[in-house]
Amino acid sequence: MELGWCELLRRRWETLGIPTNLENLSAAENAEIATSSELDVKGARKEVLKGAIVKEVLKDALKAQPSLRLFNALSSTLEGYPTPLAIALIPFLYDLLNEHQKFVDCNTAELLSVYASRHLKKPDLTGKDLIAGLKANNQELLDAMQTARESGDQKFVDDLAAVYSEFVWNRWSSTVDSNLRLYLSSSLHNLCNSTSSQDKPGGKGVGALYSTHLRILLDRTHPSPRPDGSKLSKLARKYSSKSTSVEVWLCFLDIENQNHANSALKAQTEKNILRSARKICRGESLEKIWCHAWDALTLDEKEDLIKEALSNSETAALREALLLRTISSLYLSTPGDGPPARSNTINRLLRSYSLTSLVYRHAFELEEAQPETDTSLLQDIFHLWRDAGGLASNREDATFAYASHLLNERLVKEANILINNLIALSIEGNRKEVLEKRWSDTIDNVERPVLSDAVEVGGNDGMDVDESSGEEEEEDVDFVVVG
Repeated sequence: MELGWCELLRRRWETLGIPTNLENLSAAENAEIATSSELDVKGARKEVLKGAIVKEVLKDALKAQPSLRLFNALSSTLEGYPTPLAIALIPFLYDLLNEHQKFVDCNTAELLSVYASRHLKKPDLTGKDLIAGLKANNQELLDAMQTARESGDQKFVDDLAAVYSEFVWNRWSSTVDSNLRLYLSSSLHNLCNSTSSQDKPGGKGVGALYSTHLRILLDRTHPSPRPDGSKLSKLARKYSSKSTSVEVWLCFLDIENQNHANSALKAQTEKNILRSARKICRGESLEKIWCHAWDALTLDEKEDLIKEALSNSETAALREALLLRTISSLYLSTPGDGPPARSNTINRLLRSYSLTSLVYRHAFELEEAQPETDTSLLQDIFHLWRDAGGLASNREDATFAYASHLLNERLVKEANILINNLIALSIEGNRKEVLEKRWSDTIDNVERPVLSDAVEVGGNDGMDVDESSGEEEEEDVDFVVVG
């Protein structure tokens, strides 16, 4: 808004014949503006056109909300605003980062990386200016990492390694100049070689350096010279031996698969790498390693991996992801594995492992979506889900899922009995109101023809349990299998 106001003011002054190009005044004229009280208006006019008001707005905005998200929004606004003033204010905006040592939504390394990117924010950056800007940005980050290493701040070193890896990959992906790409690749390679024994091997930053370097070398657009398969394999083995990063081991796997693409050893090599990776990898994205080529595994192999994950406290959290994939794969199996075999397997899996509500819901929804639903299996899943952990949330979710299924099957009376039983078990008074509202919303989402047909079949409205007789209500409860 302030930028637009300044631009309108400049155009109005030009129309009125008031000089706006005050940048080319002589030294004597500038001195006169600065010292003469009669020309204070000219001095003020000069400062307004140079963006004094906009600068104050930028300062106040970052002071009120010191966040990287706001800074990026302000930077994008200036870069995209079609006036010379906006472009001229970009360096001022980046200088403000020196006044903010900490933003609420990023760490110090990320803030430093953003500040270093100012070298690449000049308009129409090409040729020698682009080369100089890229080198300045790159060197500033490398110098910061060296300083952090000398100070012994390993956490800061790790954070800087992560942002440097991101910087190199982003510039690599957006740069087409071969010389600049080789410069980035070489700079990253040198940094990977200089990682000291003090750098955390399991740290996010070291893993990011190694994986980014391998990804660049795997890129088919990498300019010459590009290492051959054997050298890549050797480098990947070196990096994987020093890292617990999932991404490093996945790059190692890709390299070995390329080297053995037409070899009978490919399958065994892949198994060996994955076996080692499952033992070594820690941190984020473990599922990528444990679930690699999951659908190609046999059921026994999948269960072996589930048991292996459960045997280690650091990987036990994968149980849910592995079971979700295993159950999904059962519905993608060959025609020979029909519904009876699938139902038995799912029943066994659900009874063998301590599961979360998400797994039960996933199994229930997959079976319910089948053209020929196994009613007995749905009931079994419902009972297991309802009783899991003795949690009220599981009881409620399972009951509503099964009751909704009964509604869609036009068994409205039976569905209502389940819900009324659930509401009767609710101890908290306000909980009953919540359940009643949830059931009302469920009914509203069911197609009306289903409900009307169910009314005709049931002989009554099917939406309320007759409470006029205690004996009749007891007989209704016995009608539905509730476990």
